[in-house]
Amino acid sequence: MTKLSRYAVLFSFALLLAACAPGTAAGPSAWIDAPLSGSQFVVGQDVEIVLHAGEAGGISAVALSLGDELLATLPNQGSAAFVTLRHTWRPDAAGEYLLSAVAQNRSGEWGQPALARIIILGEEDAPEEPPVAALAEDCTDSAELLSQALPDGRVFAPGQEFTQEWVLRNSGNCTWSTGYKLVFFSGTRANINNPQISLGQNVQPGGSASFSQGLAAPAQPGNYTWLWQLQDEQNDRVDAGFLGTGRIQIQFSVQAPDEEPSGPVGVATTPAPLADTQAPVIYTLHWSPTQPTEDDYLSFSVTAGDNVGVTRIEIYFVRQGQSGGLIHTCQNSNVCTFNYSQPLNAGTYIYSARAYDAAGNQVSSFNQSIQVAAVIR
Repeated sequence: MTKLSRYAVLFSFALLLAACAPGTAAGPSAWIDAPLSGSQFVVGQDVEIVLHAGEAGGISAVALSLGDELLATLPNQGSAAFVTLRHTWRPDAAGEYLLSAVAQNRSGEWGQPALARIIILGEEDAPEEPPVAALAEDCTDSAELLSQALPDGRVFAPGQEFTQEWVLRNSGNCTWSTGYKLVFFSGTRANINNPQISLGQNVQPGGSASFSQGLAAPAQPGNYTWLWQLQDEQNDRVDAGFLGTGRIQIQFSVQAPDEEPSGPVGVATTPAPLADTQAPVIYTLHWSPTQPTEDDYLSFSVTAGDNVGVTRIEIYFVRQGQSGGLIHTCQNSNVCTFNYSQPLNAGTYIYSARAYDAAGNQVSSFNQSIQVAAVIR
């Protein structure tokens, strides 16, 4: 993540956030509940970010940024006007960071930013007894989703019971202990009775394990997305599954009682497409190098998701104050990358993206400011 060492930079970025958000102060609002501004953490320690957002017409997503870099976009797949969202961030460098949260409403409008200053201490400045997360084993922990028993898009009757099973491969070089578990993360009007599935065995690197969960469809008809994430014995997330977000998902629909069943009642085997009523969500916007000069060539990467499927991602990059800026388009993919091969003059540029689905729903990302520094020769 980008380290910000001067408050002038922090303040200027806060002004940029406000300038990029259309509408008035009466638009969607976001609040950062945790961490409180001025909180201190240690490099390698997980920072649990808790926030809420609201607007009468409903919240579509909340964009989290650290300084001038988008950290994550948290989607709200329900219709509630007031939502609480969570995200875990693990800092890898000491310094002072400006955390900002900006809410987007169902019309695609962004509100004003909520800000919090976070101080990350180096290991040499840590307390005598550092947090457990800072004592983690010196290895790389990751997982790969090999299969899931029930594919996304199934249709269930209200209250119908079914069983989902995921098979994960240990794709890192850490041994999974019996303390690893698959933990329920979030869902659309979820009613999960068992939010945690224990591994119960040791799994060596390269090995695999299955997690089985008995579930029941909600009583209310509609489209549902439930998310789980793999955690180690210290409750730290292990990257796995959908778009590298560390989450395992199941998407399904519940039929109205007066509708003719599309398959045998009590048998969760009838595939059916989900109704594409939700706009896509842009999860990440990355660029490299993060602090470019006139001698650098920029690379861009965008990830997006949709309850049915992303049909197009557009990448925009333009000098501040100018219009247009479409530089690349990717079709039928959740990931879009592009290497910008043109030389750049020193100045401020705006980087953004748009994602589309087959039903014509679309979403625009929050604008990211990239400062290209001059090279003194």
